[in-house]
Amino acid sequence: MVHEPPSLSPILTVLTILLIFSLNLRSSTEEPGTGWTPLHLCSQWGFREVIEILLAYGAAVNKKDAQGKTPLHLAIENHQEEVVNILLHHSEISVLERDNRGSTPFATAITAKFNKAASAILDTFPTAAEQVIILLHWYELVTESDSA
Repeated sequence: MVHEPPSLSPILTVLTILLIFSLNLRSSTEEPGTGWTPLHLCSQWGFREVIEILLAYGAAVNKKDAQGKTPLHLAIENHQEEVVNILLHHSEISVLERDNRGSTPFATAITAKFNKAASAILDTFPTAAEQVIILLHWYELVTESDSA
C-alpha cells in the first residue's frame, strides 16, 4: 500500500493522521496490515514538525513495521534529511535495529545512496559501520564455503 502525503498544514496533518488511526498521541495503534504508526508515516513523508510533536508525546522511535523497518529506515529510504537528523538525536534511537532483510539504518543509507544520512549516522554513532564490515566478512565466509 503506497501512501501519498497530504498537502496540509502541519496542524491539519496531525489531525488527519489522528483521524486515520483513531488514536491519541500516546497510542501505539498501527495501520492494519502495514504495522505503520503515525511516526512511520510522517518519517516517510518528511513532516518534521509533526514528528517533533509525536516524539514529544512519547511516540515509539524504534517501533518496527510489518517489514521490520523503523521510522529511521523509512526516512532514509525516502531521503528525508531533516527527519533523519531529528530521529538520530532522539535519546532512545537505536541504529542497531535491522529490518526483515537484515539491513540496519546505516546499510539502508548505503543501499539508498543517501550519503548525507550515512554520514549523519557515522557522526552520531561512529561504530555503526562496523556492523556492515562484519556482515560483509560473514558474507565472504559463506560464499567461500559454498563454492568450495
